[in-house]
Amino acid sequence: MNEAAEMLLKQMKSGLAELDREAEELERKRARCRQGILMLRQELGDKSGNGESLTDAILDQVIGAIFSMTAAQVAERLRACGFAVETTTVATILSRLAKAGQLKKDAGRGGYVWGGIAPFAG
Repeated sequence: MNEAAEMLLKQMKSGLAELDREAEELERKRARCRQGILMLRQELGDKSGNGESLTDAILDQVIGAIFSMTAAQVAERLRACGFAVETTTVATILSRLAKAGQLKKDAGRGGYVWGGIAPFAG
């Protein structure tokens, strides 16, 4: 490969890494916005339904979090949003999301963190 192509490849990989970081931050902001909508609907007594599955709501809680979250913490936040959910159910879904690669287990804190956007394999 010639020198110009190698330089361009390096620049494109760097640019893609920056876009991935920006996309992750945007996804965290989107998750926090969805959380806020759920909480405000609950506060306003909106019983029309939130249109979000329990799995998606759990994922939003972890994606939007700054630190790792345990099943009990996620369940508590979901109850504040109007979900009638047991901690054991949340734990099962968190475990399933981790096995699917969408979340990662934080061994140090015993909770879960978002796995982020999968990097380009090329």
